[in-house]
Amino acid sequence: MTPRESRVIEQLAASPVFGGLDEAALRALAAEATPRTRPKGTVLCRRGEAPDELLLVLRGRLDVWRQVSSSRRMHLRRLGPGDCVGWSIVAGQVHTADLVAGSTLEFARIPGRTIRRLFRDHPQVPLEMLASLGAHVGKLRDEFAEVRFHSLDLRVFKTVLRLAGGTGRLDITQGELSEAVGASRENV
Repeated sequence: MTPRESRVIEQLAASPVFGGLDEAALRALAAEATPRTRPKGTVLCRRGEAPDELLLVLRGRLDVWRQVSSSRRMHLRRLGPGDCVGWSIVAGQVHTADLVAGSTLEFARIPGRTIRRLFRDHPQVPLEMLASLGAHVGKLRDEFAEVRFHSLDLRVFKTVLRLAGGTGRLDITQGELSEAVGASRENV
């Protein structure tokens, strides 16, 4: 087994959705995953596209952006190792945002047919996915309340804390920070 295959299995096992699978199922899932590496700034998927695959972040960060006008975009989410994106494939939906490598990104592509077969063969997986999506909706609700009810200064402060993730290090430009809090660069 290559180090990259080991990372795929490790990240799948750590995932709240796939973590309950036995080792044989994890290995079978990892065997169908296609590892890839892309440089910072690479667009992996655009809003409106419907690739039939799930992306699992192995190393680096994947940023989720939404174009809000012809000249402005908003940073919606930063994904890191173990995070998955593309659950809309299960329902045959398109991506609702752009997926962009926020750093050198190592990820695995898991075909949609593999995910659908996994759902059929392991009924606990869709339940775990729903629980994970429910938690995600809760976070989005909290973030919406922040944007709606908190001052810009407080939003910037909370965003810096969230993005630093306890490391004390923030790798983001002023423009990216302004997009993350939904404000103009000049106001941040």
